[in-house]
Amino acid sequence: LFYLFFIHLVSHFIPFERLSLSPDNYSILSQGNNGIENFFLFPNRPLSYIFIEIQNALIYNNNILDLLLIFFSSFLTIYLSFELLRLFFNKKLSFIIIIIYSLLFNKLEIFHSSIMVYINLTSSLYLLSLIIFISYTKNNNYIYLLISLLLYLIAIFSYEIGIFFPFLYLIFCILVSQVGLKRSILNIGPFFLVLFFYLSF
Repeated sequence: LFYLFFIHLVSHFIPFERLSLSPDNYSILSQGNNGIENFFLFPNRPLSYIFIEIQNALIYNNNILDLLLIFFSSFLTIYLSFELLRLFFNKKLSFIIIIIYSLLFNKLEIFHSSIMVYINLTSSLYLLSLIIFISYTKNNNYIYLLISLLLYLIAIFSYEIGIFFPFLYLIFCILVSQVGLKRSILNIGPFFLVLFFYLSF
């Protein structure tokens, strides 16, 4: 954890400042505060707009707080990716893979602007949902399944990048956990219900 934290700090946050706003920052700031109306104005990701409005109200022009949110939200994504890898690989190999992942140049934007905080947090919710779901398949604790489902519900109404996760869960159940097709469908059914509810909304 310390090494991941140090690599994250050195590779993306030196010098330790972020003063830029992205075009998305300006477009959302210009819309004003819509609160719960975001569910009807932006049904594809209403929770994101609500979160960003709260974030903008709390941060205002506090660059230090803005930077800390970017720093810790992006680190959370990297850390949870590491924990996910550890479910399939040993610790050393997982660490090597996550260093490569952390240093990939094609996703630098997640470290640079406050608008990316919600993307980092939503990505973390998807990762946590996946980690907890895998834990459920190993110990059959339905509390894990419920928590994973709740995280997926919040995540998909925040950002639609995980729209195919129920299919991923189904493939995992059949191919990896090998619980059989019928049991797999029963396990994944609630996730497809959430997906269909989101798509219909």
